[in-house]
Amino acid sequence: MSTLVMTKNQIVRRIVKARKAKGWTTTAAAEKAKVSQPTWWRVENAKVDPTWELLFSMLKALGIKASVELRE
Repeated sequence: MSTLVMTKNQIVRRIVKARKAKGWTTTAAAEKAKVSQPTWWRVENAKVDPTWELLFSMLKALGIKASVELRE
């Protein structure tokens, strides 16, 4: 099993791509993630630095599995 390391910006780009591939509006995606539409829009448009919790909520809503590995 390989590990892919991604920055927050790369994750956001993946989120945008997945949302568009599903044909979802930001409103529909935000509803599924249980966040406000303005919050979803701000994340996609780099207006905020999203928390990891928010990114994981967005990924989950899109059906994208993700995990965190902590290293020293």
